Amino acid sequence: MDVGIKSYLNAVGQTLQNPEAAARSIMQQRFSRTVLLQATLVVVIINAVLLALLWTIAPPPAEMPLANISPLQFTALNCIGMVVLASALARAGQLFGGTGNFDQALMLLIWLQAVGLMLDVAQIVLLLVSPLVAALFSLAAIFVLLRCFVIFIKVLHKFDGLGRALLTVVIALIGTMFIAGILLAILGFGPAGDAI
Repeated sequence: MDVGIKSYLNAVGQTLQNPEAAARSIMQQRFSRTVLLQATLVVVIINAVLLALLWTIAPPPAEMPLANISPLQFTALNCIGMVVLASALARAGQLFGGTGNFDQALMLLIWLQAVGLMLDVAQIVLLLVSPLVAALFSLAAIFVLLRCFVIFIKVLHKFDGLGRALLTVVIALIGTMFIAGILLAILGFGPAGDAI
């Protein structure tokens, strides 16, 4: 188990240092769609557990979106969101001449989530020490993950630069947020995060 953890930490560190090389390495892997969907569920469940722990230590404001959502609803919404986002990233990138497909996009998103999980753990530890430091770390982590995200999409679609990758990300995120809003309404949550 120690070897696995060390390998995971090394891979996370290498991803943060050189996202492009990490993305190329991930793209060389081949997994069935069933395995990818199972991996999606695993990272989403771990994410839900960490979020629950974080909110136990520092409860979010009641008016915050998703503050009152159940763990099961959060997991379902997050799983669907990842699948929708992967599809949107593949299709949006293809509009700009990209060559990436759904399975490749989902594979990159899964790993990005896995990297984010380690940053979540670090944030929880820092929160126990200093809420201010944890908040600053959270902002830095968001910036780092967004940078990795855009670079991943550049590699996914074999774009020459980051311009088309950024446009792909923006369009895909807008489409995914629109669908997420519809799903939240179906689940019975209003704009303020309160159950209708």
